[in-house]
Amino acid sequence: ALASCAESLRHLGGIIKESPDFDFVLQVRRLRASLLSKVGKSADAKTEAEAIFAAFVKRHGPEDIGLADFHLLLQDIDDRLGDTKAAWRHATDHRRLSARLIGSYLATLPPAEIVRWFRHWDDPSLRACLQLALRHAELAPSSAGVLLTGKTKIAEVVAQFSHPDTP
Repeated sequence: ALASCAESLRHLGGIIKESPDFDFVLQVRRLRASLLSKVGKSADAKTEAEAIFAAFVKRHGPEDIGLADFHLLLQDIDDRLGDTKAAWRHATDHRRLSARLIGSYLATLPPAEIVRWFRHWDDPSLRACLQLALRHAELAPSSAGVLLTGKTKIAEVVAQFSHPDTP
């Protein structure tokens, strides 16, 4: 899989010469960093993940929902490296990003897409916080708080869309 990622990056580099930080390239690099972490090369994975995170922020800004995938990757890598504090920071940054953008994104989506949005963008951030709490008992109170505020925010936004005339 790592060899396939390297080959894909080589081919993409030949096609997309004007921007080495094009989104497709960054996503392949994200996959490569994830694979590196899973085969025990977490330090290399972190170096790669931090570089692509910075490139994505430079290209899209710090409030783009696409950062969610990079936060989850860095959370997983930091947890594997034993850096619980950094892992928790990425999990909660992902959670805050999702919570901040939930209203503006959902206002533009039909009901079926709203469900898909929650499953793709919101659920992973809640799951990441809970997984960290299961592995690190000291995070349990914070994780419970994230879960409660996250589910409260979801209920609030859904209620606004269900009853738009209610203040």
